[in-house]
Amino acid sequence: MIRLGSFQDVHGVLPSVVLGNPPFGLRLASPSLHGRTVISELCYLTWWMDHAPLSGRCGLIVPDGILFREARAFREARERLLTEFAVIAVVRLPVGTFSDAPDVRTNILLVSGDVQPETIRYYQVPRAAGPSSLRADLPSDALEGALAWVLDGRKDRYSWDIPISDVKQGTWCLDIPCPGLSRDGLEYRKNAHHTAAAVRFGEQMSLQLESFNPCPASRIEVLGRWIEKRGAPIGRVDGSRRFIGVYQQGFGPAKGRRAAKTDRYRCVERNDFAYNPMRAVQGAFALCRSPSEEGLVSPDYIVFRLKDKAPVGPEDLLSYIKSRDGLREIETHSHGSLRRRLRYKDLEEIQIPVPSDTVST
Repeated sequence: MIRLGSFQDVHGVLPSVVLGNPPFGLRLASPSLHGRTVISELCYLTWWMDHAPLSGRCGLIVPDGILFREARAFREARERLLTEFAVIAVVRLPVGTFSDAPDVRTNILLVSGDVQPETIRYYQVPRAAGPSSLRADLPSDALEGALAWVLDGRKDRYSWDIPISDVKQGTWCLDIPCPGLSRDGLEYRKNAHHTAAAVRFGEQMSLQLESFNPCPASRIEVLGRWIEKRGAPIGRVDGSRRFIGVYQQGFGPAKGRRAAKTDRYRCVERNDFAYNPMRAVQGAFALCRSPSEEGLVSPDYIVFRLKDKAPVGPEDLLSYIKSRDGLREIETHSHGSLRRRLRYKDLEEIQIPVPSDTVST
């Protein structure tokens, strides 16, 4: 990290500095976790905590999963990190920072053996690459803003802090986004790509309504206000039901081996959307347009639909989701280390442009 030696300014003299960049994605047995097999980055973190010199500082590079995964091993590791050590800062790097892991979100944890301060300083390094690229090559001065905030307390729009009391509860989650910014340091409501998308979206709606007056979408809203979850487990399966999958082109016959028990498969009906959380970033969303497309999808899929008073129609929403801007929103809100997942609660956080002449309720 640039000027890493300057971290002595945080709490006085710096006896030692340790840098750690663990391998991601391998599964290893961790002695610290009673021999349990865990992914390599968690195994590395627990090994580091067993051997870390309490008098020094450490900069650890970890994927997002370390910060938020709710499995017992991850939660226990975070609890130990926040009680036996002091987490000074979390520097959030944009996706694609490392060329050998172009779709992995990573963070720099700045840790010491001192007493935990009352707040943890966060900094979101903004994305430097174009909106269509997963690579995010950082310029040489990319971390200067983070250093100014962590070392000197000089804030900018990419910096914020969180009381440690807010973190030490529940699952001890450290995955805390910057207010008003996406996970790549882009402003939700004022970013240029949102504005352009809003204008294009409004123009498309105007054409569909055969209106002579342009009706640009000038308002950005959270999708969760306008959708509802669907696809309750079907229970006993009717023999006439067909099993379907979701692909980039839409619905199609389900591939692969069917589960032995199908009572948990989800029913997709007309006007329902469905997607595979593990393939959402690839645009694998589908809209059921007619009874001929209805069927049953895997219980791992998510099914939802627009509410009756939604300001956009199903076709409009599908077009936006599959657009470059929509896929960027999906990528921004997805979670995961090696494979990103868009959960339903993440879907609700996606921001969509809506026509300016609709009434927000």
